[in-house]
Amino acid sequence: MVFGKRSMRAGTNLFADQVRSMACSGSRSWARIIGITTIVLLAGNCAFADFLVQPIIIKRQVHPGKQVQIEFRVENLSSDTTEQVSLKLSDLTQSVHGMWQQVDPNDPNNTVDVSKLKSCKNWLRCDTASVQVDPFQAVPVNLIATIPGGTRGYYFAALIAETAPRQVDLNGAGALVGLQYIIPIVLECQGVPLQHNVQLTDVGLKYYPATLERPTPAVYASMTIVNNGGTYSRLQGVLRVQQQVDNNWRRVADLKLTPCGIIPGVTLKLNEDVGTILPSGKYRVEGYLY
Repeated sequence: MVFGKRSMRAGTNLFADQVRSMACSGSRSWARIIGITTIVLLAGNCAFADFLVQPIIIKRQVHPGKQVQIEFRVENLSSDTTEQVSLKLSDLTQSVHGMWQQVDPNDPNNTVDVSKLKSCKNWLRCDTASVQVDPFQAVPVNLIATIPGGTRGYYFAALIAETAPRQVDLNGAGALVGLQYIIPIVLECQGVPLQHNVQLTDVGLKYYPATLERPTPAVYASMTIVNNGGTYSRLQGVLRVQQQVDNNWRRVADLKLTPCGIIPGVTLKLNEDVGTILPSGKYRVEGYLY
């Protein structure tokens, strides 16, 4: 367990922080479904997605110096439409909130240093660049992984599966909409186990004012976690928020963060809503990381 603590003065400056949201423009948009979110959306509204990739995350133990074949399936959930799904490989990282992200070297906003990633993208090849899937059918596809000798630990890549944009009606306006899946690929090269080097480096408290997207203001407690090792580690974080009243500390909230994983070379900032608006005063935030 890693423990961190920070006391902070929550005054008018705390409440002055602003939240920026990302806006999309243009007639072409992409609906992204990443990781477990895919299962949730499909359970709630099967009509949202016309195709599915199984498994939604590809994990495999491999041996250095060997070649392995990895099979996945592209399934068409539509009853009347044939889907054309393109497939490509990409480097993989995580957002600061732990969500999987592809690394697009052609994206001018990309700030990821690919040289620092534990990438297996160049070890992989897909036996097809595109598949056509008839209604209610599934097509098997193979990935071939050639593992270099002398490697050990965890390596990552992403399989990007997407449909060509199609014309749909959104709130009375026509738009080109495509669907894209990011399928994480996690290869564990067996050998001498690597040591964990996951550190809890900071905790904090931040006020978010009301916006058009979120009409209710909120206070979030957060913890910052860095993985400087070579392991893919599962995390469980707990945050305790206390307020100083006279000479005593009064508990405000004990927050259990959603469990997640962290890949090597990544920094995460995980947060949770305190559940109440806090008055100005002195607060103490304690973080516990398992």
